[in-house]
Amino acid sequence: LSFNAAADPRYSQHPSIQMFGLRAILCVPIRIRDRMIGVIYLDNRLKLGAFAEADLSFVIAFADQAAIAIDNATLAEEKKHIRALFEGYVSSEVLDEILSRGDDLRLAGQSKVVTVMFCDIRGFSRITDRIGAKRTVAWTQDALGALSECVMREEGVLVDYVGDELMAMW
Repeated sequence: LSFNAAADPRYSQHPSIQMFGLRAILCVPIRIRDRMIGVIYLDNRLKLGAFAEADLSFVIAFADQAAIAIDNATLAEEKKHIRALFEGYVSSEVLDEILSRGDDLRLAGQSKVVTVMFCDIRGFSRITDRIGAKRTVAWTQDALGALSECVMREEGVLVDYVGDELMAMW
C-alpha cells in the first residue's frame, strides 16, 4: 500500500511509476500455501491516498478467498484427471482411497508388500489356430473381461494385458 507512489522511496527507481503518473498503489499477492500464484494490483493516477488501510484489509481478504477458490478448482481438476487415468484399472474402492488423500494427490511411490497375479489362457496358441482371428479376439475379450471383473470385485489393480495374459496386483 502506497499513498503517494511517486514520492515513495520503494518505487523511486521504477520508471513505470513516473511514466504513468501513478499516485496511489495497492498490491496484494495471491498465495496457495507458500507459493505465490498471482497478484491483485490496483492503482490510481488521479488521487494521492486513494486507498486506505481498510481497502488493503479488504483486498487481502479477497485475495485469500480467491486463493481458496483457485486451489479448490485446481484440486477438483486434478481429481478428475486422476479418476480418468485410473478408473479402468482399479476398483472404485481403490480409486476412492487414492482420491481421499486430500491435497496430496502427487503420485509418489510407497513401499508395500503386494501380491501379483499373472494369468493366461492355457493352450491359447493351439486354440486360436483352430478358431480363427475373429473368434479369437471375441473369445479373448470375453475371457479377460471376466477375469478383470474378478480382479476389480476383489479390489485389485489391473496392471497390464499382454496378448492372452492379465497381470493384476493387490
